[in-house]
Amino acid sequence: MFWRMALFWILCVILSLCPLPLGITITAYNHCLDSGALGPSDVTTLSPIGVQQCIKHCLGDRGCLSINYWRKDLKCALQRAKAGGTINLMADPTCFYIERADLPTVSYNLIASLFLYILTLYFFI
Repeated sequence: MFWRMALFWILCVILSLCPLPLGITITAYNHCLDSGALGPSDVTTLSPIGVQQCIKHCLGDRGCLSINYWRKDLKCALQRAKAGGTINLMADPTCFYIERADLPTVSYNLIASLFLYILTLYFFI
C-alpha cells in the first residue's frame, strides 16, 4: 500500500510541474490578418495577455473566428473574420495567426482533473 501512495504523489507532482500541452495549431507563423480590412467592431484587442488566455477569450466569444497574437508585446486581437475573400494575411515577423477551427475544443484542465480522479480511485480503493 505504501508504494501505491508514493507513486500517486509522484504522479501528482509530475502533473503539476509538466502542464499538459495546449494542443493548438498555428495557422500561419509570421503573418497576421489584415486588420485594416476590418471595421472597429470586428476586432477586440487585449493586452497584456498570454496566448492561452487569449485563446480562452476567443473560445468564450462565439463571434471570434480568428486570433492575431504578438508574443513579444503580449498582445492579442480577437477577430470576427478569418482569412479569405477580400481579407488577406500580411507578413509580420512578430505575429502569428490562428483560426478558430485550429483551437482546442477540449479543456485540458478537465482532462487532468479526470486523470487525477482515476488515479485516486486506483491507488486508494
